[in-house]
Amino acid sequence: MALIQLVAAVGVSFALSQLVQRAKQCLDFACTVHFFHLLFVIVYNRAFPTQFTWWILQIISTTVCTVLGEFLCMRLESQEIKLEGGPSRYDL
Repeated sequence: MALIQLVAAVGVSFALSQLVQRAKQCLDFACTVHFFHLLFVIVYNRAFPTQFTWWILQIISTTVCTVLGEFLCMRLESQEIKLEGGPSRYDL
């Protein structure tokens, strides 16, 4: 179960890098995704999660998601912008 959660956190971090594209916003979006996960868990189980290990796993998952998402966003932000290239779609 823990491995699946961490693999999902890696997947979410790749999605964050494509959707957010700003390293400063990764923490907000990662916390929002995990908050919605908490809401879905509460609705599905009809109870608030009280296991200590579940909360530790969520903290680790949020941390992995945020750090990896910020790393990937910084790599995308630091790529060179090509100024030369083929014809533009605005050329007539």
